[in-house]
Amino acid sequence: SADTAVWPTPKCPDGYAYYPDGETCKKVTKIDPSPVCNYDGYSLTLLSDYTKVCKTIDYKPVTYNCPYGFDLKTYGDEYKCEKLEYGEYYLDCPYEGYELVEDEYGSKCAYETYVDPKFECPSGYTMQGDECWKWNEAEVEYECESGWSLGWNDSYGAQMCSKSGSEPAWPTPKCPDGYAYSADDEICKQLEKVSKTPYCATEGYILTIMSDYTKQCKYIDYKPVTYNCPYGFDLKAYGNEYKCEKYVYDDYYLSCPYDGYELVEDEYGSKCSYEDTKQPEYECPSDYTWESDACYKYEMADPEWVCDEGWSVEWSQTYGREVCIEGGSADYGYGTGSNNSKY
Repeated sequence: SADTAVWPTPKCPDGYAYYPDGETCKKVTKIDPSPVCNYDGYSLTLLSDYTKVCKTIDYKPVTYNCPYGFDLKTYGDEYKCEKLEYGEYYLDCPYEGYELVEDEYGSKCAYETYVDPKFECPSGYTMQGDECWKWNEAEVEYECESGWSLGWNDSYGAQMCSKSGSEPAWPTPKCPDGYAYSADDEICKQLEKVSKTPYCATEGYILTIMSDYTKQCKYIDYKPVTYNCPYGFDLKAYGNEYKCEKYVYDDYYLSCPYDGYELVEDEYGSKCSYEDTKQPEYECPSDYTWESDACYKYEMADPEWVCDEGWSVEWSQTYGREVCIEGGSADYGYGTGSNNSKY
């Protein structure tokens, strides 16, 4: 007797689906149609909103411009806008301790050195503290009281006052106005005081009255002034005239002086661009067909027939197709694979 036959299970390659109507495996690929530009001189371009258009562009060179008052200068391949500006110079004394001073001859740098003066007294005077002293001397005149007479006394070896019937008496010394009697020297003395006189002993120093009315010896050393410019300026001499100069730079700006052209940038630089756009046409690849709004490609493949374990796939002349039989039979031809389901 013939073995029992069941329908094998179809198995398709990855990406394929089984279609019972034709007992075949079919793979359907769907893609969007491609935009193309069939206009001479136009190319497909992606816009910022990710839409695509056909665009043609004409380019012209840009024009370099400078702000008002600036001149356009070319340095090789570099363009600059520059303007010469002037600044006020100022005078300076770059020497330590020197100060800027003005006199009828102009400006100069002055360094003042002060030392204490020395002091001296007039001839014949001696210095005592802040004063000069000199002792003046005068002869002493002696006087006796009324009724006494002045004369030399050998016993005393001096002028004495004598009176009949009385012991000799010492006379009274008398000095001129302003003098005082010195018993030690037996002379009239007068102390004359004057102020000591300041003077400058070092050459080049002059006696100067200070703001507090004291006196100092002052020496002034002069050096020429230095002309300086504000930061960024260079000092230039034009004869006896000095000027501070600097070049000021500003950014140039680009423009397109052609009607309808706009300034654009790309990896090669700036240029003037005139654009015209058209809507693209859409096409499918040669192996696709246009259906609705998409491109489809259909690929066919034969399924692989599989049976459950213990069953084999063989051709059945009775059914005119592959079937699964248990154990196999010469009546059904040959079989391959294994079975997963029975019918």
